[in-house]
Amino acid sequence: MKLFTPELMLRFGSDDEAVALAASEEWDRRQAIYRDRLKQLGPTLPRSVRGLLKRFYLHDAKVFTIALDDRSTFVVNLLLDGENNGGLQLTYRLAAPPTIHRHPEIAERFTPPEWLYDEVDVAENELGVFTHNILLTNGSELELRFRSLTVKRFRKMLSFSGKQQPDDATRELELLAS
Repeated sequence: MKLFTPELMLRFGSDDEAVALAASEEWDRRQAIYRDRLKQLGPTLPRSVRGLLKRFYLHDAKVFTIALDDRSTFVVNLLLDGENNGGLQLTYRLAAPPTIHRHPEIAERFTPPEWLYDEVDVAENELGVFTHNILLTNGSELELRFRSLTVKRFRKMLSFSGKQQPDDATRELELLAS
């Protein structure tokens, strides 16, 4: 992450009001920088990436599954935040194996990972390659170098916790199918 760094997130959540306020102002400045950068990049980004950025707010989306197929296809399934928001499947055609950066200082314990923040950019010195850095609540930062992205929207998505009673799971399936 270049702009929305774990270090800035820590300051943003500080108990010291002066530190948190300064971090909030810094966050706002970095958001403006990122918006300007995305405007510059707009025409060079794949249409699917532009659509993802324009149509969806992924903050607090639950990471449902992550899958890697033969090191060239990376899939993330997300349950979007909010009632009846459904889900997304993001399928990346990778240009390089994914990289994981650990940020234990921001890791939230004992919760399924959620999407915190992400940054999209053009890879330096690699024609037709883009980057997507995704920071998760478990302190993991996914760094994806990709050539294309496919976004599939699901109107409804159901997640089983494993702690549900059989009748509850059946009712949820019936709601999904309705």
